[in-house]
Amino acid sequence: MSKEFTRVVNGVTKSLEGMLNRANLIDGYLDRVVYPMYQNLQRERWASENATQGSSWPSLQPAYAEMKLKRYADYPGGGTKMMIATKRLFNSVVGDEDTSEHEKVVSNHSLQIFSTTPYAEYANVVREFKEFSVETMREIMSGIVNYITRGVE
Repeated sequence: MSKEFTRVVNGVTKSLEGMLNRANLIDGYLDRVVYPMYQNLQRERWASENATQGSSWPSLQPAYAEMKLKRYADYPGGGTKMMIATKRLFNSVVGDEDTSEHEKVVSNHSLQIFSTTPYAEYANVVREFKEFSVETMREIMSGIVNYITRGVE
């Protein structure tokens, strides 16, 4: 006597299959939705000097701030914005314009973004730009969960 299994296909089964398929193809969502979201969040961070992520960056030293106004007057921000002198660090983090020092790696499990600008690590110690606030991470994760569970982008 052999036992046969019968596969029951119903709404629950189809829903679960859809979730599994979307979870297995999450790299597309990360590249298509999360990466542009990351870029916009970073642009907002730089424009607000990190205020959009909960706290502003520490002020520049007065002597450096004065020198920056003169030295970088013809550059983006006119020497008035923190963390932007030549825009090299900004571009390496955001991936705008010159992206030679910006690397994006998307896999079926993660989205990783690297700045290969030599001084990025040092700048990040003083003025955090690599981590997002808990609220921002919740928003990103909520979008991922909605995509997997309901196919909503």
